[in-house]
Amino acid sequence: MSDARRDLVPGVISDVETELPRLNGSLAFTNGPVARALLEFALASGYGSLEDLGLVSHNDGQLELISWIVKNHAEIPQLRDLTSMAGHDWQALNSFLVGHGFDPLFTQFDPADMGICSIVKKAMQWTMAGTPTSIYCDVDGERKQFPGFKLGDDAARIQPLRDDIFTERVVVSTQGTETVYLAMLPESMEGPRDGAHLLKLVRQMLGARMHLREYNQGGVVLPMISFDQVSEVSWLDGMGIITPDGKPSTLASCRQHVKFYMNEFGARLEAAFAGVVSRGMAPKPFVVDRHFVLAVVDGTTSTTVLYLHPEDSWSEPPAGIIG
Repeated sequence: MSDARRDLVPGVISDVETELPRLNGSLAFTNGPVARALLEFALASGYGSLEDLGLVSHNDGQLELISWIVKNHAEIPQLRDLTSMAGHDWQALNSFLVGHGFDPLFTQFDPADMGICSIVKKAMQWTMAGTPTSIYCDVDGERKQFPGFKLGDDAARIQPLRDDIFTERVVVSTQGTETVYLAMLPESMEGPRDGAHLLKLVRQMLGARMHLREYNQGGVVLPMISFDQVSEVSWLDGMGIITPDGKPSTLASCRQHVKFYMNEFGARLEAAFAGVVSRGMAPKPFVVDRHFVLAVVDGTTSTTVLYLHPEDSWSEPPAGIIG
């Protein structure tokens, strides 16, 4: 399968003109390698399985990931196309990553800590190859041309959705077990802030219900994609891990390298995750750092409720007023 074409001759031209919001930057996150890396930590530490680890979240993204791990813990060891490694030698871990075509994601860490990493590689072919074309859209007021491809109804179909964000979901079939789902964001909506927000958006897209029958009358035109990004996964840093021996650990220094390519023949995904488990460190505390609601409940008879904002109520009480 070739990479996205650079010398593309325009074919069918998309008549749809779309003004895109300002670019936040393309993002990626893959949960399989994270889960397998945590499993590798459990195995290398002699704990046996993911169920033996107590995972503690400190933000919504961590909670979303942990919920997925808990729900699918039995299937995670059987996930295909994944390879994992754990150890105390950061250079050996980098050699593992580089040997599989990824950037070295580890920097030197304390030998008492454990580095964990996992990679996934998937090559997918559409059930029927598409035809090259072009897509035109306005980006920051400038009309631009992008390489694209058109798939027929034997490879792609459209599902109308009943959802507050997504109106249609495109489903692309492959010759293997994978299925590719995608949905356009509203024109005025900014892109996801980080991988955690992206994960939440995609969960909503996948869970949205159809309100009409799926269709494909004129085919589906998709952009070709060439994505290669190394990034921090800072929203995962600080996730707590409680092992069966009661010793707290903390996940830190989380990084990933994700490659995704898509053209008229199919798609290719390659992703690596790396992190460091620091043993004996207490997990980070849960910090209330934004406005919140509070309730004081006295049995079932009396409740006082408050909404507390930093600008007008977050201050130290007068001396001696409490205790």
